[in-house]
Amino acid sequence: MKVTNKDIAPGVANPCVNVCSGPLTDTKEGVCTGCYRTIAECEEWPRASDWRRLQILDKCDERRHLFGNTEQLNKGE
Repeated sequence: MKVTNKDIAPGVANPCVNVCSGPLTDTKEGVCTGCYRTIAECEEWPRASDWRRLQILDKCDERRHLFGNTEQLNKGE
């Protein structure tokens, strides 16, 4: 899913699903195994614009497909 200007919606929800146990670096890539964000993206989220949040979500979706693990995210939906 590529983000475009028409996709911007106010108040993009935080993708955190509260399943990370311990440090956020559960994978060697430094990606949360619950929401697929990097530590930097998690720290950036509270002050990110909706446009930036959609970009982060796009990257999370790419990582989810790369790692092939969607079970944890489905539990949070």
